[in-house]
Amino acid sequence: GVVLGLAVAWASPLGIAAAAESTSPSTVGVYFGQGCFWHVQSEFLEKERTGLGRDGADLTALAGYAGGPSAQGPVCYHNSSGKPDYSEMGYAEVVGLRLPPSTVADFAKFHFDSIAKTATPPGGPMRNVVGLPGGVASPLYPAVEGANAGRLQLLASALGDRASSPSDPKPLGKPIV
Repeated sequence: GVVLGLAVAWASPLGIAAAAESTSPSTVGVYFGQGCFWHVQSEFLEKERTGLGRDGADLTALAGYAGGPSAQGPVCYHNSSGKPDYSEMGYAEVVGLRLPPSTVADFAKFHFDSIAKTATPPGGPMRNVVGLPGGVASPLYPAVEGANAGRLQLLASALGDRASSPSDPKPLGKPIV
């Protein structure tokens, strides 16, 4: 499923927060998550190349964490040194991008198509998520909803909310985003 973790903040030691804050009037920061962020990043880098003609320094897909509470310190991968673990803090693995608003629906459809083929379990750090500035109140949300075309259950969630219980993985019989 996909939890529509439509939060507005990225937190990552990988610099996603900086990428999200570097605003351009012609682009908007969004994020997508579906399982391990490395494969998602690879897929979105290729989508940026083919769909937007980007290359090299113009590519924006960065792996990181999102959907957790505002962090006052590091947000780290699983470790044995006692550093804060992203999965215990409520974050999901995501890929952040800077997109022209007119392309958000196409990138959301690309994401939903991938989830429809291989959904990840709801809840937890590798849950399916989409992040838009302003969440479901974003002017981009109707385009994302249209790109979904009713295939997946879209759930709004607050920061740190895992939005679905593994004991109820498909409450409406559809994977959750």
